[in-house]
Amino acid sequence: MRLIAAMVKQTIETAPANIAARVNSQALFNCSVNAGQDFVIWDYDPIFPDASVRIYTSTDGRVKDGQEDKFDIERDGQDGVHNLVIKSVQMGLAARYCCGLATDGMSKCAHLVAVGMTTRNCAILCHLIYRITVYI
Repeated sequence: MRLIAAMVKQTIETAPANIAARVNSQALFNCSVNAGQDFVIWDYDPIFPDASVRIYTSTDGRVKDGQEDKFDIERDGQDGVHNLVIKSVQMGLAARYCCGLATDGMSKCAHLVAVGMTTRNCAILCHLIYRITVYI
């Protein structure tokens, strides 16, 4: 009798959800994938500059250099968990955050809205709210 191993398609089982968090508080985006070898990435799209930033790649198993002061990862390889922790929410971290599968490009995204208004940051927050309503 010959056994043939079935290839399981990797999917995102727990997707991140939109968060409104107070400035200086901690925020958590959930992301978990089904069983099997996981190749998970976390990116964020800040408002200024308008370019995607890589935070984490599961093959490295840690937050990318230069991002450690802002982010951390709660990882449980057994359960496929790769939760993104924002250590201290700041206005400049208000953005779209995406958990993705490096193998097929699938990603699930959510927005962080930083709550705590100053005149200086009003334009940034107003722009973010506009972007959220356009993308939803």
